[in-house]
Amino acid sequence: MLRKFWQKSIKFKLLLPFSLLSLVIVGTMSVVAYSMSRRELQNGVFERLNIVIQMKESELKNWIKDQSKDVYIAANDLQQIKWLGQELLTNSMTASAQKKTCQSLSQNFDRISGSKTNLQNIYLLTINGEILCSNRTSLIGQYQPVIASGTFFTPETINDIKPIIYVSPLTQQRTITLVTPFLNMAGTQIGFFSVDLDLKSLDQLLQESTHISSIHNILLIASNSNLLEAKAQFFTDSLLNIKVAEDLKSPAIAAALEGQKGEKFYRNHENIRVLGAYRPLSNRLILIAETDQRQAFLPAFRITKEIISIGLLFSAIALGLVYLISEQLTKPIRSLTQIVLALGEGNFNARVKNYGEDEVGILARTLNSMSDSLQTTFQQLTEQKQLAEAANRAKNAFLANMSHELRTPLNAIIGYSEMLEEEVSDRDEEDLIPDLHKIQTAGKNLLGIVNNVLDISKLESGQMEVQIETFSLISLINEVVASSQLLIEQNHNQIRVNYPENLGTMAGDFTKIRQCLLILLSNAAKFTTKGTIDFSIDRDFADDHEWIRFEVQDTGIGIAPDKHNCLFVPFSQVDTSSTRPYDGAGLGLAIAKQYCQLMGGEITLESELGKGSIFQIKLPATLSP
Repeated sequence: MLRKFWQKSIKFKLLLPFSLLSLVIVGTMSVVAYSMSRRELQNGVFERLNIVIQMKESELKNWIKDQSKDVYIAANDLQQIKWLGQELLTNSMTASAQKKTCQSLSQNFDRISGSKTNLQNIYLLTINGEILCSNRTSLIGQYQPVIASGTFFTPETINDIKPIIYVSPLTQQRTITLVTPFLNMAGTQIGFFSVDLDLKSLDQLLQESTHISSIHNILLIASNSNLLEAKAQFFTDSLLNIKVAEDLKSPAIAAALEGQKGEKFYRNHENIRVLGAYRPLSNRLILIAETDQRQAFLPAFRITKEIISIGLLFSAIALGLVYLISEQLTKPIRSLTQIVLALGEGNFNARVKNYGEDEVGILARTLNSMSDSLQTTFQQLTEQKQLAEAANRAKNAFLANMSHELRTPLNAIIGYSEMLEEEVSDRDEEDLIPDLHKIQTAGKNLLGIVNNVLDISKLESGQMEVQIETFSLISLINEVVASSQLLIEQNHNQIRVNYPENLGTMAGDFTKIRQCLLILLSNAAKFTTKGTIDFSIDRDFADDHEWIRFEVQDTGIGIAPDKHNCLFVPFSQVDTSSTRPYDGAGLGLAIAKQYCQLMGGEITLESELGKGSIFQIKLPATLSP
């Protein structure tokens, strides 16, 4: 279909390449604009993510430092806690006195926890890590596992604390435990002061706005500790931004756990495509900031969409201009085409308007000049045709008159020769009979030629009429074969007639059909010597019509394929030399063909030189008036 329009339409040839070029330009601009915008946005997003991580890392350190100061103050600056703790850790006391002292100390712990909400669980530990007193009395007597790791701080190391987020085996909650030495009045360590921090405030800290847009997630991710045996099933609290690495899978987490920092594209633990920046804070704690790729690159999509819209708008405008230009180019061509078609239909008065001095104008003037020449030539041809038709009518009239004039003496010659033959026979002068036979044969041949000339003149002048009658096909066959028998035997030939039973009847012009068959059989007999002539007749159904097919096949001299067409031309013969061995005027097959066409049928030929010939006549079984 595309090739069809390409070959037939100049307008299509202009519009299609321009449309494709416009689409390529718009597509290229869109891709370049999107790539540049995406690269700029990517750099900006990664820069903002790294700023956010730095801010949150600083806030996290300050938060830990603030909590550590509160813990240290509670352990060393509050005199009542220091005095009661020293009593429990250094003096031998009865169970009731110890219990009473612990209750007093626990009440102080509760007041601290109430005023410092981030300090959730407070413990006084022996030097071996046993919980001697706590605001959670159910934990007294158990051991704080952080002591075994040796992780505690002093005033000198308070700025270097590297917190561990873990699930406390004591409380089964996610927490950070801060431990500092507990000193007596003399400044000697007699135990430990330990606090579990409430991570909700840290989670809120991570969720707080950074005043930097397009940040999707800020995650503080803790790696599980084999020492503390943290289990994922315990992490079912309401913390949103504090996660455990073993629960999450993403390239950023894997890279940060290996101690790397940087930024990349990846699918995060929620299977969302993100741009992320990551940084390890310690060997067990990493910080990640992420933003959704769709949101991050939304401005690039918008810019690309705007470029595509503007590009398509300009392309549409340009296509409109190209269409107008092509219309101006093709309109005169269409007009020229209409003039040419009109000339082809015989309207030689058609003329083209002048389209100026350009190429189309030159073509229009040339076409007008050609139209003038054609009109003059046509008028001359019309006059010559009229003269030729008048001459042809005169010729046909002459031939008809001459045919009638020639028939009378020829019939007289044939009749008198027959009478002379009878008289000679009666006088026993039989030596004269062969000469009389020659006179009869020559007269009959000449009469046949005159009849053929008269028939061809009637056919050419359109005066030949068809006489329809219903007749038996077998009767037709018998009569034609009987009439041809003498000529067939003259060259020592044999004839075989083939037709099916119940051949039936036919409605047509008996005389013309008989004449056509006689022409075919006489030609077969004339050009075949000591051979066989097959004469076949059958009925056939094709195109919802019933047909009668007559076929004459001989084993004669045959006809070269390049001579087939000339056989059906009046007065034309295959051998035109003066020494040809076969006589004839060349009218038989021409008359047979025109008779067949006049009766709605056709005559065909199959033949090769030296291989005989097959002539076939196909006529409707019932000829309509």
